[in-house]
Amino acid sequence: APDMVDDFYSNILSWGDNNCLAIGLGDSVFLWNAKNGDSVTLLTLQDPDDYVTSVSWMTMDGYSGGGDSTILQHDIRAPSHVATYTGHSQGICGLKWNDEGTTLASGGNDNV
Repeated sequence: APDMVDDFYSNILSWGDNNCLAIGLGDSVFLWNAKNGDSVTLLTLQDPDDYVTSVSWMTMDGYSGGGDSTILQHDIRAPSHVATYTGHSQGICGLKWNDEGTTLASGGNDNV
């Protein structure tokens, strides 16, 4: 795939419960609908030196983590990300929802 980051700690694929696949490639997050084959660009990061390192997708919203240590919240109905979360000092390497879908955990290269 183009712009796939070669990083063991990256988690750039997430299959949502609406049969939608989110993938982070380079500085962008793409969504692919498995039902109809459509794809859209959800996000392109502003900093050309940054890259997507982790994604987690639900039904209408998802989260992406980047090498800049931030987590962005996305809603496909909004023209851009709807929130930015900070707390890590290094790149985000993992995002995972609990089984109930109520709590999102994040892991970073800072081991926090």
